[in-house]
Amino acid sequence: MSEFPKFTTHDVVRYPSYIPDKKAAGKDGFSATMLKKTLPFTLNVLTDMVNRLLCDRVSPSCWKSARVTPILKGCSIESPSNFRPTFILPVLSQLSE
Repeated sequence: MSEFPKFTTHDVVRYPSYIPDKKAAGKDGFSATMLKKTLPFTLNVLTDMVNRLLCDRVSPSCWKSARVTPILKGCSIESPSNFRPTFILPVLSQLSE
């Protein structure tokens, strides 16, 4: 099997800039804004964590759990078929994608 290239702190620090501040938090309650504000203090830990997860080829089970929110796609709220589900994953799970 081929090895994944290691992420650097430069790689990880760029990721939050792609996430809109208003992005909803996942089930863990950790928002994009919180990630951005804590990044100067957590950058090295997050970089090591992402590299370890990729090297071990695992993903924490809590990162696989999504918050499901119905979004109205039609005009009538009376019919369940007028809703579509959206799945909101934890922000940190997207770091290792």
